[in-house]
Amino acid sequence: MDSLSLLPQTFLKARLDCINQELERLPCTSVGVHRGKPVIREIVFDNGLRKKQEYLVSSRKGSSLLRDCSKRATLLKEKRIVEKYLVNNDMTAGINLNKVITQFDSATWERLKAQSLDIDSNINYVHNGIRMRSRAEVLIAQVLDSLGLEYKYETKIVIDGDSYYPDFAVYLPEFRRFFFIEFLGMVDDKNYALKNGIKIGTYMNAGMRLNKDLLVFEGTQNTMPEIESITGDIVALINKYCLIYGDQ
Repeated sequence: MDSLSLLPQTFLKARLDCINQELERLPCTSVGVHRGKPVIREIVFDNGLRKKQEYLVSSRKGSSLLRDCSKRATLLKEKRIVEKYLVNNDMTAGINLNKVITQFDSATWERLKAQSLDIDSNINYVHNGIRMRSRAEVLIAQVLDSLGLEYKYETKIVIDGDSYYPDFAVYLPEFRRFFFIEFLGMVDDKNYALKNGIKIGTYMNAGMRLNKDLLVFEGTQNTMPEIESITGDIVALINKYCLIYGDQ
């Protein structure tokens, strides 16, 4: 499935804007060789004059610039992909970030830390080096990757002194906010359903709104959600954000 084609044009435009802003913040560099040693050259402007500074790749500054160079290459690749799907940048509505008023903002996102929780060693669900608790969670992670979305797995949040670990926190720099995803895998088990129903209620009492701040996917002991359903719900939420925060 070509997931990026499902994303709204307003969102793609906002993503392109974010990429361009990141590119502007990165130094302009090039990699070369000087006297047989790999170097990285940085373009700087001093009193309006363009100068080129050179550092050994093995130096601290050179190593830092090399990472920036790699990041620039990645961003340029992402930019080409987004431009492929953005039909008309000039005619597409933008995002009004002044409308984005939420407790789930970028500052809160930065404070969220993925936890190293104990997971049964017999469970062998791994995605991008992250051990997960179920095949369905791996599927959700794959969908997030296919949409180019950044996420943290099982971050700790505290509500009324108690700790909770939502399965995913998903950040959208396009809106400078994030949302949570919970997968409930055994809703056909009465005790499991009751326990997790209370947890979702606790989330809502803390200010999370279903299908705005929190997406919930369900499964049973023998079934799990289809990839098309997961993708559709995530894209629908992004569409909702575009409507809520759009410039029009």
